[in-house]
Order: sequence, then structure tokens, then C-alpha cells
Amino acid sequence: MDEIDVIGGARLSEGCSTDHELQRILMELLFQLDGFDQLGKVKIIMATNRPDTLDSALLRPGGLDQKMKAPLPNEQSKNGDS
Repeated sequence: MDEIDVIGGARLSEGCSTDHELQRILMELLFQLDGFDQLGKVKIIMATNRPDTLDSALLRPGGLDQKMKAPLPNEQSKNGDS
């Protein structure tokens, strides 16, 4: 899932009806992730360029509890040079 921060942003106590819809989507996502694939055979990868805005519930154990950072490419890798 790319741009998870769109639906997985930190929840606010006040907001418009769109915020409430996003909160319901986030709650359903958290429900689905909770206890998902206890054997660990399925991996879920989500991407964001705004990790600072993610809801803390997404980052707890049982949610997205591992982080990987992909650095920006340098000129050499952009050109396909080894």
C-alpha cells in the first residue's frame, strides 16, 4: 500500500465528516491487521514519505512493527552505473 499516511495519519479529536470516514477506514485496517497471519507467511508492505504523521496504533507490535528506510538514489545509481 503506497501513501499509507493518507488513511493512516494520526487521529484527531475534532474534524469534518471526511476525517470521520478516514478514521473508520483506519479502524478497519487496524482490525484486519490485528492478528493477521499468525504464522508470518504473509508480509504487508506499506510506504509513506511522511512517517512522522502515522497513527501510533499502526506502528505498535502486531501492526506495522518493522521499518525499512530506502535512501534517495545518488547520481551513480540513477544512471545505472555499478
